[in-house]
Amino acid sequence: MKDDLFYTLALTLVPGFGLKHQYDILKHFTSAQAFFETATRQRRLNLGADDALTQAQRRAEAELETAARNGWHICPLNSPDYPPLLRDCPDAPLLLFVRSLQPPAAPDHALKRPALGIVGTRNASHYGLSQTDRLVAELSSEPICTVSGLALGIDAQAHRSSLNYGLPTIAVVGHGLEQIYPAANGQLAQEIIDQGGAVITEMPSGTQITGGLFPRRNRIIAGLSQAVVVAEASIKGGALITARIAHSYNRSLFAFPGKNDMTYSKGCNFLIKTQMAQLLETADDLRAETAWTWGEPAKHKRKAAKPTARTSAPPAHLDEAQRALLQIIQRENPADIEQLTAETGRPLPDLLSDLLTLELSGCIRTVPGNRYEAV
Repeated sequence: MKDDLFYTLALTLVPGFGLKHQYDILKHFTSAQAFFETATRQRRLNLGADDALTQAQRRAEAELETAARNGWHICPLNSPDYPPLLRDCPDAPLLLFVRSLQPPAAPDHALKRPALGIVGTRNASHYGLSQTDRLVAELSSEPICTVSGLALGIDAQAHRSSLNYGLPTIAVVGHGLEQIYPAANGQLAQEIIDQGGAVITEMPSGTQITGGLFPRRNRIIAGLSQAVVVAEASIKGGALITARIAHSYNRSLFAFPGKNDMTYSKGCNFLIKTQMAQLLETADDLRAETAWTWGEPAKHKRKAAKPTARTSAPPAHLDEAQRALLQIIQRENPADIEQLTAETGRPLPDLLSDLLTLELSGCIRTVPGNRYEAV
C-alpha cells in the first residue's frame, strides 16, 4: 500500500524538481500524496509529460525495495525521529536515508544525541589532526555524537577519534548509500556503523558523485549540529561553506587558530578575525556555550563582524550571479539571508559560497542579525 513515505520519496525523484519546488508543492497541496493524486486526476500540470510522475513513482518503488533489501532506514521530514534541529532549517531535506544497525526510532540511536560538527581540510597537517583528536578526547565523557563528512583529512580524523574514545559518530555523504566516497574510507564507514553510529544522506541510490553535491551535504552537517568546529581550513575550502551555513542557522561556530603563513590556517583565522567564529582552545570553550540538549541549538550572542578590505568597485573576477547578488545587497543595504534566498531562488549552499566570495573581495560585510551590508 502506498503511504506518505512513498509519495514523499517519489516527489524527491521527479526530474527537474529541486528542493524549493518540492517545498512549494507541499505548501500548495499540503502533502506529496495529494499532489500526485491531483496530478493524476487533472493531468493539467505543466510538467512536460505525465511520464515524469509515473517514472518518479516507479523509482520510488525500486528505492524502497533497495532500502529494505540492504537494511537502510528512510526518515521523512514529518517523522518524530527526524532530527529536530535539522527539521527547523529552511532547506531541510524532505527525507534522510540512514545506514545504521538500529532504526532512527531507537532511543539510543546516534541521531538522538546532541551533535557537534567537526569539519576541515582534506590536506590536514599534523597540527590540525592532533587538535581534532585532542578535542574529541576531551569531549569523550559528554552525552553527544560527532558529525562530519567522511572526507579525507580532518573529517576522517574526527570520525576515527570518536571511535577510539567511545563517542558515536555520524558521517554525512553526498551520494547514495550503496557506495562510499572516497573508497579509501569504506572500512571507516563500516566501523562507524558497527560502533553505533550512522552514515546518512539525502541522495537516493545510483546518484552520480559530483562536486555540486558536497555543499548540499555540508548543510546537513551544519543543520544536525548544535555547534560546529572548523579545525583547519583554507579560505576557499568546503569547510568555510559549512561554517557559513552554520552561521546562517544561528549555530555556535568555533575555529582553532593557526599559523598566519599556512594556507590551511587562513580559513580558521579569517573566521576568528571577522568574529564569525569563536577562538577554540579546549573543550571547555565549547562547554561554556553549549547545553548539549537534543533539539536545542546552542545559546550565544552574535557578534558583529569586522569589516574586510574595502574596494570602490566590484572586482573584475566576480561572475554574473555574484554581481547580481551584490546589487541586491547594495539596494537593500543590509539584506538578510531569507530575503536573498527568496529573491535569487538559489540553493542556500551556493548562495553562501558567493556571499563568502563577496566578503573576501571586500564588497560586503556581515552585520548582526544574519544580514549582509555593502561596503
